[in-house]
Amino acid sequence: MQIDYKNWMLEKIGKVDIQDEIFDVPLNEDAIAQVVRWQRAKSRSGNHETKTRAQVSGTGKKPWAQKETGKARQGSLRSPQFRGGGVVFGPHKRSYEFSLNKKFRRLAAISAISEKIREGNVDIIESFLIPFKKTSEAAKWKDDRNIKSVLFVIGDDVVKTPAFKVFSNIPYCDFLPVRGFNVLDCVKHQKIIFDLNSIKQIANRYSIYKDLSDELEKVEKND
Repeated sequence: MQIDYKNWMLEKIGKVDIQDEIFDVPLNEDAIAQVVRWQRAKSRSGNHETKTRAQVSGTGKKPWAQKETGKARQGSLRSPQFRGGGVVFGPHKRSYEFSLNKKFRRLAAISAISEKIREGNVDIIESFLIPFKKTSEAAKWKDDRNIKSVLFVIGDDVVKTPAFKVFSNIPYCDFLPVRGFNVLDCVKHQKIIFDLNSIKQIANRYSIYKDLSDELEKVEKND
């Protein structure tokens, strides 16, 4: 499968070979939904806490005699029916994490990327060496192309990129290294932009066959 790669004006300048088994797989909505739920569950702090009758402050003395008062029997003012008493079946600290098979998470990731490509919401640029230096110019670039939100995926070997400095103060513009690429960020952004280096590393990350570092090559360049 071949896909165009572009310059920062999103003009086609050539084509690049990408693997069908990674970038052209059928949509699996169930896998994507479950992985998104798994990610969101892992991000929950789970630090909610209520006090039981054993934890609230207060006297342990019996409020009144057991009999001959005309009142209902009570053993403690810290019981849930009294104001300031403990909470019954309230939430306590817990982890919301659950496990998902690694192959299942891989399936969701390549399915999400493939669907973005079919929708025309994935662009591959030659490099992240941007032609502008001001945030205002980057914002205009984004608005002129009617991009509501964009995820830039950079290579793991990239320490700094000029694009990060320019786009960092623009809302809905996020950067992730290849090792941090995930299904939730993939589906919540309108557009995903790779460069030739990061698309190669994505192919390596999700390949189950062999090292693909030398197989992803530019096959054609327009004059």
